[in-house]
Amino acid sequence: MSLELIVDTGIPKLDDMLGGGIKRGSSALILSIPGVNPQPFILQAMYYSLTKGRKCIYYVDEKFPSVVKKQMETMKLWERTYVEKAVFIDGFSWKVGIPSNERYTVTKSDPKEVILTIEKALRENRNRTLFFYEGYEGMPLTYNADKALTLLDDVISVALAQQATLIVSMVNWDFSDSFIEEVKKRFDYVITLDSVEERFLMRHYFSVEKAPTKFERLVVPYRIGIDGIGVYVPKIIVTGPFHSGKSTFIQKISTRAVSVDRMGTTVALDHGYIDHSGVGADLFGTPGQERFEFMLDILKRDAFGVILIVDSTDPATFGRALEMLKQVRKEAIPYAVAANKQDIEGALTPEEVRKQMSLPAEIPVIGTSAITGAGCLEVVKALIDLVITKKIRTK
Repeated sequence: MSLELIVDTGIPKLDDMLGGGIKRGSSALILSIPGVNPQPFILQAMYYSLTKGRKCIYYVDEKFPSVVKKQMETMKLWERTYVEKAVFIDGFSWKVGIPSNERYTVTKSDPKEVILTIEKALRENRNRTLFFYEGYEGMPLTYNADKALTLLDDVISVALAQQATLIVSMVNWDFSDSFIEEVKKRFDYVITLDSVEERFLMRHYFSVEKAPTKFERLVVPYRIGIDGIGVYVPKIIVTGPFHSGKSTFIQKISTRAVSVDRMGTTVALDHGYIDHSGVGADLFGTPGQERFEFMLDILKRDAFGVILIVDSTDPATFGRALEMLKQVRKEAIPYAVAANKQDIEGALTPEEVRKQMSLPAEIPVIGTSAITGAGCLEVVKALIDLVITKKIRTK
């Protein structure tokens, strides 16, 4: 679909799950549990819309608009020129008795005034408009449930009447299940943010619960990095025989990397961190020599997936590669194979590697060159897709 019909959120995997993004002129709810902040999702969606010339209006209910602007400016992906293009509706200053500097402002605790102010802002900025409502949870905390739902109905009605695309964020502060279900019913899309505690670490996930068209039902781990919100896998093992190119692979693909080596070979581990193209992952490389095999048992703990690096120019090492794969895989975690050294004449093709190693058809085998970086990110992305599909974790 064209950009006139679809509003992309700027979060690549979420847009993929939604078939490109959110349908123009529809409504979307970003619903999070306490402790998981939904604001970065709407800030990122607003940023990408502003860069594409769309008008954006932002209603702030629980903080000063100046605070939101400061948050925008501290995000590395924001440029000040885009911050200045956003239109704000101040629904907070009146609560603390401070005059607002915004053109559009609510002046008293009256839902009718909230709606009239929103309607005025949308009418005066009408044209490919996105309307972001941050902090809807303040309404049921301020009013009773029925009044809060009536206000939500009015917000949605006004936004759609002005042909705006509406994105609302809400933190579920232990509201009743029946109230939350009523809120969800009112939206075309529902995107949920959740977290799970794993060995004293909190992992954040997003998923699509509802959409008007076909969508992917995945639970996606994410992190807010230098490129905004992206898929994040906390531990991927990179293993393979001695001299297959593991250290070079990690160093080439990583935003930052470190190796513990002696005399040119890894004796403990390689560590790299990827944060680009909507992908984030921590990579842990194992030593390739047999005398360091005790490290495999240490490094494989809590791994989400495995990348097996093989030297495509040396089929004699394939047996050793399969042995190492068997050692580091646990609970049938996903794996992908990098058929490395494709830049060297005589290297076997990925399909030839697959055939000689008797790898199943569903396992990604991707040609790479750790020297040039060709194919390396594709291997990581292929593995992450398997992790998301096969290792879904929920409460």
